[in-house]
Amino acid sequence: MTNLGCVLWWVMPGVFLGWLLSWLFDLLFRRNGRSLLETAKAEVATVQARANGLESELTVSRNQLSNYANEAVRLRTELSAARTALDEAKSSMGVMRLELDTRNASLANYATDLSSLQSQFSTARQSYAQLESALTSAHTELDATKKAAAGAHSLTDAGAAELVRLKAELATALASKESLHRSLGMIEPERSNTKTALAEAHRELERFKVDEAAARYRVDQANAELLRELNDAKSAHAATLESLAALQKDTVVAKPAVSIRPVGVERPTHQNAEQRILMTRYGFIPRHRDRDDLTLVEGVGPKIEDVLVAAGIDTHAKLAATPVEELRCVLDGAGPQFNRANPGTWPRQAALAVNGDWAELRRWQDELIAGVEAPKAGV
Repeated sequence: MTNLGCVLWWVMPGVFLGWLLSWLFDLLFRRNGRSLLETAKAEVATVQARANGLESELTVSRNQLSNYANEAVRLRTELSAARTALDEAKSSMGVMRLELDTRNASLANYATDLSSLQSQFSTARQSYAQLESALTSAHTELDATKKAAAGAHSLTDAGAAELVRLKAELATALASKESLHRSLGMIEPERSNTKTALAEAHRELERFKVDEAAARYRVDQANAELLRELNDAKSAHAATLESLAALQKDTVVAKPAVSIRPVGVERPTHQNAEQRILMTRYGFIPRHRDRDDLTLVEGVGPKIEDVLVAAGIDTHAKLAATPVEELRCVLDGAGPQFNRANPGTWPRQAALAVNGDWAELRRWQDELIAGVEAPKAGV
């Protein structure tokens, strides 16, 4: 019993101490582990919620991008409709110009008829003056005959015949005078009608000019409005792309790479829309969309354009900066079939195209003959 008591005396404190250490270990480490696990779970839930929010924002941005693409398609459709309206306006302007030419021809005919009537009127006046003179001479001769008859107190058969002849000439002169009066009376209303028709044609011409100016103004306003809407849509689209890129950059959760390509947005062409509208207005239709069309320069055909491009002159700016002698050397080196081409005006035409001065280029090309300046009078 003494030995058992000693053993219990030593074992019991050890058991109690072990139990106490186990309780302390459980108290310290298990509770901290649970707290850390709960904190990690909460952080994972927060990250998942942020990822879901970013996914929703990305979906909204994609919807906005689709709306902008639809808006760009709508604007392109409106631009096409505006171009169709512009073509119709040009066709109407062509018809108006034909009518204007017809009116001008009618005016020229009216002017010719008026000149002819004035000439006839002048001739009639001269005839009338001659008849007046002849009538006066006849009256004088008749008076002289009467005086001679009164002085002689007798009329011979010859004198009576002469008197009858003079009376007949007098009656004929009076009839001619009446006929001239009637002719003048008929010419005067015709002359008045011609002047009235001429004035009406002038008024009609002024109305055509006013209508043409109004049509041009409406077309310019429609083009400007379409350009403004197109630029606003492009700016909004660019802002959406920038915000979408910033949103993808700030995303914490890794996601598979998604290729985002703007839908319905064309690549920028060499000339912007405003320049193309100006070019079309003055009759310049470019054949290329990815580079300058050198055939817009009068005197440069497709084959000469190929020769210039092969020589490294593939833009209007390069053509404007190339001396005329160097252009002649390029043409001579391309073969004898290009010897007749005269590049004397090509650099200046290209410079006008670079500056966008299409109105001056059209005006100058109307004066050129196959790209060559016409010789001045007296030279």
